[in-house]
Amino acid sequence: MEKAPCTCTHESEGSAGKRIVRVFCDMKGILLLDRLPEKITINSNYYIEEFKQLGKDIKHERRGKFTFGVLLQYDQTMPHVSSKTMDAIHDLGFECLPHLLIVQMWFTASTGYSER
Repeated sequence: MEKAPCTCTHESEGSAGKRIVRVFCDMKGILLLDRLPEKITINSNYYIEEFKQLGKDIKHERRGKFTFGVLLQYDQTMPHVSSKTMDAIHDLGFECLPHLLIVQMWFTASTGYSER
């Protein structure tokens, strides 16, 4: 099965003139670079359009590899907290893997294990 796209965020300037680039990639390389315009509000509508574009780019760049769907693993942001965004993600055939921090918190709470 094809590795899932991942997102990474890179800030190229200090906090005063912040420029954010979101990178969607898989094990074969970059699928989509999303350079966020300045002073834009990132909401569920923005994420939905971004995921639609990602689906188009995957179908174009990885012809024949889109048959099993897409697994999304988030690095820092969690757009899947909105039910509207989650519905769109599922409609596109994507699946969200739990955020690593949530998995770690669940594991610690359920087992009582801590690395301290």
